[in-house]
Amino acid sequence: MEYVKKRVTEDRNSKQNPQAARIDDYDHREGDFVFVVPKEFRSLQQKEPSFIKAEEVRAEDLKTPFLQALEFANQAKNEAAVTKFRELAKRHGATDAEIDSVLNSSGSAVTLAELYNRTARLITRRFLAASAKGYVPDGPPGQHSPFSERFIEFLRIWSSSDQVGDPKGLFSHLENLMPTPIVGWFGNNESVGDFLFISNKAGSAIHRKGKDYALLIATDNYQNWPRLNNPIHDAKTIADDLRSNYGFETEILQNPTKDEIVGALRKYRDRKYSDEDQLLVFFAGHGYYSEELKEGFIVAADSAKSDNTLGANESQLSNTMLAKILDVMPCKHIFLVLDTGSGGRGALDERVR
Repeated sequence: MEYVKKRVTEDRNSKQNPQAARIDDYDHREGDFVFVVPKEFRSLQQKEPSFIKAEEVRAEDLKTPFLQALEFANQAKNEAAVTKFRELAKRHGATDAEIDSVLNSSGSAVTLAELYNRTARLITRRFLAASAKGYVPDGPPGQHSPFSERFIEFLRIWSSSDQVGDPKGLFSHLENLMPTPIVGWFGNNESVGDFLFISNKAGSAIHRKGKDYALLIATDNYQNWPRLNNPIHDAKTIADDLRSNYGFETEILQNPTKDEIVGALRKYRDRKYSDEDQLLVFFAGHGYYSEELKEGFIVAADSAKSDNTLGANESQLSNTMLAKILDVMPCKHIFLVLDTGSGGRGALDERVR
């Protein structure tokens, strides 16, 4: 697979003069991609825009960043940059509908209602995992895992804001953890689609009709794996914040067997959803990664230890199967969060951001 570098360049004086990092300075060459975007989606109203860090992306995955650049150029009313990034986005697979969706704004800073209405039309399949395949600490009894603690902090910060949070903002709040979390998408995700954390305060500016659901699956006690301290405590705290500050309808599944996990997912698959509804699925507990299969697994309360040369068994739920189950759900907007040690990779590998 051919890779290109996404190298973020920032003018040395940009903190004093944000306009120094101009869209005109963006460049695209064979084998190199120089690109500056705001880390969060409030761009022109920020006095000091923040910038994403350098990362590697596959050539075919450049559609989304080019659409983001097109959005930024359109907000800045830079016609030359709009023309440039429209062409580049289309060259990298963006459809006319996706481009029109990006350009169909006021031409200035995007309002909450505009942002929401645009993303509500598109299919979202996002994920965030505490680790690719490294060990993830559980935390002392009665506290939170480092990953869940940051997630809770994020929810509480955004609960008092009249803006909206999203997976990118959550990842920014988590990215300096060790091991480094991974974020990306799976299944039939559409570019520019998003999952939005809309606080009760922000929701009043949007007047949305959709409902938000959260299924939190947490396991402390295992038949064949070591006991953990905090998954259920983490899930209960996150559920409380989602319910009280964001209006989510929450359900917690505690110490479930694999069959109970699949049964709960089936129940959410059989629900009826409106186009504006969102579903958050959160797992906390043991995870497992098979080097031989290059696959991550969710460990259920009744899961056996991996006991063969491939390091897998039918009592664990693979990321491949989990992604397939979630992808066929009739809910347009799904966000999968995995606070499961060593289990983040697998079917999610191919679209990691």
